[in-house]
Amino acid sequence: MNKSETEKNHRLLSDLIRWFKVSGRELPWRNTRDPYDIWISEVILQQTQVSRGIEYYQRFLKRFPTVERLASARWSSVLSVWRGLGYYQRARNLMKSAKLLIKDFDGKLPQTRHELLRLPGIGEYTASAICSFAFNRNVPAIDTNLSRVFQRVYGCPAQQVKARAEALFQLRPRSSRKLNYALMDLGALVCRAKSPRCSECPLALRCHYKKHGVASNNESPRDRSRETQGEQLPRIDVAVGCINRNGKYLLAKTSSSKGDGWEFPGGKCHQGETVREALKREVYEELGVEVSVRPAFHVEIFAEGLFEWRIHFCRCQILAGRPSPKEHDHLQWIDKEDLSLFKMPNANTRAVQMLSSRR
Repeated sequence: MNKSETEKNHRLLSDLIRWFKVSGRELPWRNTRDPYDIWISEVILQQTQVSRGIEYYQRFLKRFPTVERLASARWSSVLSVWRGLGYYQRARNLMKSAKLLIKDFDGKLPQTRHELLRLPGIGEYTASAICSFAFNRNVPAIDTNLSRVFQRVYGCPAQQVKARAEALFQLRPRSSRKLNYALMDLGALVCRAKSPRCSECPLALRCHYKKHGVASNNESPRDRSRETQGEQLPRIDVAVGCINRNGKYLLAKTSSSKGDGWEFPGGKCHQGETVREALKREVYEELGVEVSVRPAFHVEIFAEGLFEWRIHFCRCQILAGRPSPKEHDHLQWIDKEDLSLFKMPNANTRAVQMLSSRR
């Protein structure tokens, strides 16, 4: 980093911290340095909006205030608190990690990324976030919001974000916690993926995309940088089971769900899993039944955050067992003609139309 760029980054940091002191979000997990509390918050927020995560965070810590309580808990107890959040593998991983912490780490969260990555459900981002927020280690926690800010401010492609962030953090080695929170809030509140509020941004005068009139036109720097380089977004595959019985399809719902509460069973494919393998596993975990899985009849593809999502809809038949709601409150068999009457995520729309019209 040359002298001119260093001076620019110092000014950028001053503007960012000044803005954060006035406009940063007040969130309950920011009022603690307890590694356990921060770990729980980060896992909840992996697939959950902040506004919704607050209630579950407070409820979870009230029921399981220590790693010892969580490690000794029954799955049914954890599920009763988690129910409604979805992606139940997160809760299972919390329980597995709690037992591992008791066994190998004297009941305490380790302070290094390398050791944190040993825990089920903790990836690169979550490990960095815990290191920064709990132990103030000088590491950027690169989530979707932070990555978008760097791509726009510096006009850089995604693969350069980590190096840019590390260089910036070296200028404030004792302020990792504050810097990560400030960058996340800027991305969530101002430098949004859609309709960025450039007129409110403390970094607007130093922003590459603002200067070149791109962010104000709602063009995502992620899209632009990847288009020019011919890159593909990282992909997440989700396997969804449309379980058929005598012309009816099985839908599931949790009592605390609102709006898009009904869903077909299924979930994300683990690394190395085929869609078929993932769906058989997910259906067994959610419903306790074994199913046959046919090839996907529809694949819904869309971009969200920094990922390309592929939702594979597969017809299934029950081979053994009787469906029971292990991770939901309600199961209901629905006539195919009535599927469209049930509120489901938008990604299901085309698949539902195809099922409803099938003879």
